[in-house]
Amino acid sequence: MTGFIKFTKIKDIGHLEGNNSTLFLAKDVQLNMELVIKQISKSKFNVDKYFLESQIIYANKHPNVVKIQYAAQDHENIYLAMPYYNRGSLHSLMQTRCLTIREIIKYSLDLLCAITYIHSNNLLHLDIKPTNILLDSSNKALITDFGLSKFMDRYGIVKQPIMDLQHRSPESYIALAHTVQTDIFQIGLTMYQLCNEDNIFNKTCMLQKISTPTDLMHATLKGRFPDRKVFSANIPHSLKQIVLKALSVDNTKRYTNTIQIMNDLSLINNI
Repeated sequence: MTGFIKFTKIKDIGHLEGNNSTLFLAKDVQLNMELVIKQISKSKFNVDKYFLESQIIYANKHPNVVKIQYAAQDHENIYLAMPYYNRGSLHSLMQTRCLTIREIIKYSLDLLCAITYIHSNNLLHLDIKPTNILLDSSNKALITDFGLSKFMDRYGIVKQPIMDLQHRSPESYIALAHTVQTDIFQIGLTMYQLCNEDNIFNKTCMLQKISTPTDLMHATLKGRFPDRKVFSANIPHSLKQIVLKALSVDNTKRYTNTIQIMNDLSLINNI
């Protein structure tokens, strides 16, 4: 159920989805607690559909999915209230240091548990990346930001453009249609980033002289972006192979589902 809320804005956190939504930290006056409020402009979204997808995530709680505490609206905006995780995101952690192999595997498994759950609800996330993976006080990774998520049709397809060009699957450039393979490719991109440094994508664009969306499209379709030859020196061969399979340009050569990736990760030892 939706309604009106009372909160005191503390500070802005950022903009999402092409500046159509804003995140800010606020204090809920009625609950007397700090929450993250996601404010979404109604002018860009189907309000009923947005609330329906939020209700599905709320009703089917999962330990690796950020909870929606409640939803509300006014004449101009939708407001989604979520817990505040002061440890930040995987992206913010990667800005401070490189991750250990154990951390890469642990956070990847947390992510895969969440996406497996999301797919079981007939949803695609479509915006999987380190900035959308938060860390709680127990060091558990949780996926957030369902602003681009859509229900699959009876053929397992979603027709939806992806906003973040650096996280597009090759096939999405050919047809604006996405399947589970889109999320699997984005998981591969995320794991690739975890296996390297925080700004690896920008470095690749600079070294390969990728400066326009068209350049990026051609590099993605040809398998040059991301640069699959570049991994941190400590990454074991078995982990590289998992990432590379998830990043196959030919989606028929990728993993079929997230459970297969989890199974392969569980076989990595001597770390």
